[in-house]
Amino acid sequence: MKELALSRFLEDLSAGTPIPGGGSVSALAAALSASLICMVANLTVGKKDFEDVRGEMERISREALSIRDRSLETMAKDVEAFRRVLEAYRLPKETPSQREQRSRRIEEAYKEAMEPPLEVIEGALRLLSLCEALVERGNPSAISDAAVALYLAEAALKGGVSNVIINLNNLRDEELRGSIRERIEGLQERAKALKERVEAVLSSKLFHTP
Repeated sequence: MKELALSRFLEDLSAGTPIPGGGSVSALAAALSASLICMVANLTVGKKDFEDVRGEMERISREALSIRDRSLETMAKDVEAFRRVLEAYRLPKETPSQREQRSRRIEEAYKEAMEPPLEVIEGALRLLSLCEALVERGNPSAISDAAVALYLAEAALKGGVSNVIINLNNLRDEELRGSIRERIEGLQERAKALKERVEAVLSSKLFHTP
């Protein structure tokens, strides 16, 4: 059933229609990253050499599972949010009153459309942090899986940023635009520093010669 659902999603994604699009794919990337993080954490739990981090790995697995489920929900929320944007653009614009109402609805729809990618960004940033714990203290046999989780989380975050910015550019509310841009820049800086730290550890472990 899950394979069928994924197959249908990919067909819809390939169809040349506006939805689903990059927002849903970014959320899917976060869900995939979270699933891999769960896997690596679970491959660490119960191993004799990692008893001292068992509790931490169990917490990581639970948190990643929660992010995975929220990310899957966000896939659908992103589709619905952009559907409302499209519906707002279809409103009549024959009279000044209609044009004003249409403009207001478009503005509201774009504000709502920013929420799913913002959720993706926040979740992806947390996934990067979980990856850091995994590559430092998780089962080294699954280090390449942790690496894939890292880059999927990065893709999710960058995709989320792109979708927030494209929606932001359509807003007339200058104060909100400035506030969101500042928030995004801060999240990006944190993500960049975090990713670089994890990559440094990954590099030392992946290319280490016993």
